[in-house]
Amino acid sequence: MPTMDKEFLARMKREVETRLAQKEAETIEYWMARLAEAIERRHSNMGALQVELRTLQEKMRTRLKAIRSEL
Repeated sequence: MPTMDKEFLARMKREVETRLAQKEAETIEYWMARLAEAIERRHSNMGALQVELRTLQEKMRTRLKAIRSEL
C-alpha cells in the first residue's frame, strides 16, 4: 500500500509540474505577442514608443496583482 501512495504522489507531482510549465509557456507567449505588436507599430517618435511600453508594463502589473490576490 505505501508503494501505491508514493506512485500516486509522484504521478500527481509530474502532472502539476507539467500543467504549471504549460501555463507559464502560455503566459510568456501572450506577453511576447503583446510586446511584438508594440514593437511593430510605427511610432512617430521615441516618446510614443515609451508610452506604449509603459502601458504594456502597467497591464502586466495589473494582471500580476489580480493573480496574486486570487492566491
